[in-house]
Order: sequence, then structure tokens, then C-alpha cells
Amino acid sequence: MSSIGLRNVGIFRTSLHHPTTYGEWLLAPNAPTALIYGHYDVQPVDPLDLWDSDPFKCERRDGVYTGRGVADDKAVLSATGTLPINVKVLIEGAEEIGSPGMKGWIEAHKEMLKCDFVISADGSQVAVDQPGLVLGLRGMASMGFTLTTASTDLHSGLFGGAVQNPLRAMAQLISSLHSPQGKIQIVWDGGLEVAQVDGFLDDVKDLSASELVDYKRFEELVDVKGELAKVGVDEPFGEEGHSILEQRWSRPTIEVVGMWGGFMGDGIKTVLPREAHAKLAMRLVPYQKVELVTDAVKQHLMSFLPPSCNLTFDFVSKGSEAYLANKDGYWMAAASATLKHVMGAEPVYYRMGGSIPAVAHFKEILDVDTIFMAFDVPDQNIHAPNEFMREGLYEMAHEAFAHLLFEVKAAYAETVPTTERAEL
Repeated sequence: MSSIGLRNVGIFRTSLHHPTTYGEWLLAPNAPTALIYGHYDVQPVDPLDLWDSDPFKCERRDGVYTGRGVADDKAVLSATGTLPINVKVLIEGAEEIGSPGMKGWIEAHKEMLKCDFVISADGSQVAVDQPGLVLGLRGMASMGFTLTTASTDLHSGLFGGAVQNPLRAMAQLISSLHSPQGKIQIVWDGGLEVAQVDGFLDDVKDLSASELVDYKRFEELVDVKGELAKVGVDEPFGEEGHSILEQRWSRPTIEVVGMWGGFMGDGIKTVLPREAHAKLAMRLVPYQKVELVTDAVKQHLMSFLPPSCNLTFDFVSKGSEAYLANKDGYWMAAASATLKHVMGAEPVYYRMGGSIPAVAHFKEILDVDTIFMAFDVPDQNIHAPNEFMREGLYEMAHEAFAHLLFEVKAAYAETVPTTERAEL
């Protein structure tokens, strides 16, 4: 960072000792300040045998760059002389595991990080020739738990039929979180609605008229069902009364991401296991509180625990709340103008179903929105074998990030009165 002209450069560590780097350039008078956020960590490369090249060696061939991390959260900005606006740069190394410890670090350094908006290269464009601006992300929480029915594994002939089976009990408990149609909150018993996961959906709000217009425009540009077909899904399945995009972007989920127990080797072992295990991943939407959501799910699981069972929680991760941006800020107008300039089309506004914890923390602690200026597109295998970045999009990113700073400067000058401009 120092070599490219940033000042006050330092390496910090979160409470969990993850290195976080920071630098700043604050020499633009009467100009806004952008916090440029990114992460240098990547997902594991497994399975290695599915790669066509060394995942940790960037290669350029046939118009693309290949390698782990070449497309994920990649920004390009080089400059000489001065910048049109002030910039602060924050790069962390634990985003791929949920940025643990980052919220507390941001809180402790909020004066240092004070800014007018954030720029991130995470997210994606809608297509190679169709720009998009992300306005919202879902939050995330997770938990793992163990259901126990005996102190030891048991002979299925000697004890079967007289003791609770933990695998069957776990399946029953997990199924109580959804109706057969996939709706969270309804617990079914013989086809009758008998209870609710209190509090889980209490703070979920319907989309506004403006948001519905944005969703409709996205559906006109993208074959949403076709996206599912590309990953082998014959028919969509989800909460009734909501479109596929709503289900993916703006409705909460409780997903079973792991469930196991008993003998799982080849052949058969006629033994009743003493315990079963499960893991849940929950995606949250705006206005839901992660503390309330995780407590509601824990209370539900304890309330609907089948008889002759004990439940212990192995972990509860309260990752981050959802994020929703203000569409009308001057920084968004600048981002829209930039994408139209470099891609030749009006961007569509949309949400993404994934989570970027730091972005939610910036919103909560610093009260700032994030511009997602990413030049990944959905087919570039992010997090998967043979990740790649199109050379043309990489070059476009060069132009876009430089252009964005000038667009921000112009939009700021047009919309923010001189008397309200930040002083350095």
C-alpha cells in the first residue's frame, strides 16, 4: 500500500488475530471519502483433480485468466499524481469464513474508517453485456447440534423397538421447521398446523412497489428458470406465493446443510446409534435481527424435541444481519453512470441471496452504503474448480474503477451543498 502512495498504512488484527490491512489517501479538499473494501482470502481448491491447471498459478490463455481467486472480489485501480476524491483502503483475510471478529474491529476503529460510502469489487454483473447494481444482501447465521438417546450404541435386535432411534428423531425434528410446501414457521402433525417458530418471520417486510419494478425488469433480462435448469434443477421448489427471485433474494431460509449419524460405511451394521447430528444455515433478510432469529430457532428445536431425546448445541454462529442500500444516493448515481459508460447499457438494480458480513457491519456501525462494482459474471466458476476471469472484463475493470472516482466527484458537486461538504 505504501508503494502506491497510501499513507498511515498499517496491519491490524481482529480479536481472532486475523490480519487486516489499512491505508488512506486524504488529500482531496471539498470531496467525499470512499472506503475501498476487499478481501485477500479465497475458498479452498478442493477437489484438486477437477482443475485443468494449477489453481494457485494464474495463467492467461484463450482470452481468460485462470486460478483460484482470479474473479472473486477483484478490483483494479492504479493512479499517478492525485485522486479526485479521498480514499481509505481496507483489506481483510477472513471474509470467506464469515469475517469473525470483524464487527468488533470496525466498531473499535470507526473513527479511522469514517467515510461517505464504501466501494467493493464483490458481487457480479448480470451478464457480459448487462450491468447491474446490487442493492441488498441476505444476512447469515448457522448452528450445529447433537441429538442423543442413549449412552452407547445398541444392538438393533436386542433393543430395537424399545428405545428411541436418534436418526428418526432427528429427521422428525428437522422436518418440523417447514411445511411440506417449504414455508418456514408452520409445524405439521398429521397434516394439521399446530405451532409456529415464534419470531422468525415477525420482522420480514413485503417488497416495495419500486423493488417489485426492479425485480420485474431483472426477470425480463434473465431466464430465471433457465438458471436453475443449468444446475440440474427440473422444477423450482420454495415458499408459495413468492417468485423465484423473491425466494432467492428477499425471503429468509432455514437450510439443512448437514445431517448424519450411525454407520455410513459400505454394507450394513445392525446397530442403533446413540446420537445423530445436524447443521443448519439460515439466510436473513432486511429488518430481521440475527439474535432473535437464532434464539427463535433454538427455542423451536427444544420445544419440538421428540420424547426420550436430549439436544445439545455444538455451535451457534451469529454471523451478520442483512444489508439493504439506499438507491437514491449520489454514489449510486455515479456507479450507474460508470457502468453505462463502460458496458453500454443501463444497469438493473437487484439483490443477491448471499452474504458479505463486513458490508452489513459498515451499514450498521458507520451508517454507509456500499457500491458493488464487480466484473465477475455468474459463469466464471467462483468458489469452484477452474475459476476464470475474462480478459475483456478485467480490462473493463481498469477503466471502470478510475472512471467511478471522477463520476463520484461530479455527482457530489452537483448534489451536496458546499456548506454540507465534509472537512478533512
